Amino acid sequence: MPSLIWRNGIDNGSVFAVCGDYMKDSTAIGILDGMMAEANTYYIYPVVNAQNLAVVNFPELSDVNNDEMQNLYSRSSMGLQRDVLWPALISAMDLSHLRVTAFLHKEDTKNNDSDTDTLRFYLRQLKEQNGEAGILLDQTNTASLQSYLASSGSQYQYGAFYSEDPSMAFYEEQKDQPVFENIRTLMCPYSGAHPVLSYYNDDVTLQEATSDGVHYTFSDDIRMRSIQSALGYTGIVLDLSDVFWPNGTSDGWEVLQERLTSNLRTYWKKFSCFDSTTLSESDQRVRKFLNMNYEATYFNKEIVLKTTQQDSWFVLRTHDAPIQKISGGTWSEIEKDAYLIHCEDDTVVIELKGDASLYLSKD
Repeated sequence: MPSLIWRNGIDNGSVFAVCGDYMKDSTAIGILDGMMAEANTYYIYPVVNAQNLAVVNFPELSDVNNDEMQNLYSRSSMGLQRDVLWPALISAMDLSHLRVTAFLHKEDTKNNDSDTDTLRFYLRQLKEQNGEAGILLDQTNTASLQSYLASSGSQYQYGAFYSEDPSMAFYEEQKDQPVFENIRTLMCPYSGAHPVLSYYNDDVTLQEATSDGVHYTFSDDIRMRSIQSALGYTGIVLDLSDVFWPNGTSDGWEVLQERLTSNLRTYWKKFSCFDSTTLSESDQRVRKFLNMNYEATYFNKEIVLKTTQQDSWFVLRTHDAPIQKISGGTWSEIEKDAYLIHCEDDTVVIELKGDASLYLSKD
């Protein structure tokens, strides 16, 4: 198989050639940043620093497909969630150090006390795990959902919503309903129709998923590494609808759990240097990232970084020049010659080790 990237150095510059298919979607952003890092004395750029795990169709607040659930798991769907799914998700969070945003769903439009008890139970459980609850945007009866949430007696503010349709058609039809009044961020499957991170409108951000956490291919891996390198961001989505409505043995929870746990402990382990967040916390960081202006100057082993957003994050890439001292922020090592910079002030000064004559700015 051919290489994906070729490079040739010419005097003080470089020529890169890349297989065109890998420049057609979000994979390109990490490749381009890699080129910039290779071609320059140093390279510093902003990142989001957020790793998210979203669980969709959980909790399911109605008893669904109980005959099949009894046959497969000897439990009702409510019992399956409480006794099997939730403990397994807690274990996955502990192993991966990720935090969950759970997008609740209600299959029927009837309200009863057991449903509201279930909602309150999972809201308490998510709080104990430093997670959060969101709402799945495929409700066919928004008025019924609003009535149900009101009848629960909970004052929980839902700021994160998930749409299985990247076109957001349901949200556009229903966005004036009271249930959406506190919405801050939307999430949808990766489609390439949107940037990975963007403003959906003046008030709401959009965070595309980067992986489903279960099915993983070489192309998925390259895209994930590129997005992580360029944005310090991931959005893993685990959809549990197939567990409640299985089409075959491959939709069984034991199969999905094994795949999820294996992937989280391997492909995402190397990115544990970035922070684990809920979708709402990630939203705050995305807003800073999208609204940031910055400039960096370099002379005599010293980088002066000025940014319009305090409490923001950058990645610094150097060439055999480790960080010696930093003021106005903190740093941690991602890998050799790559560092995560936390800007606590609007001006950060970074001093590098090494011979100053080797690092004079070409500018």
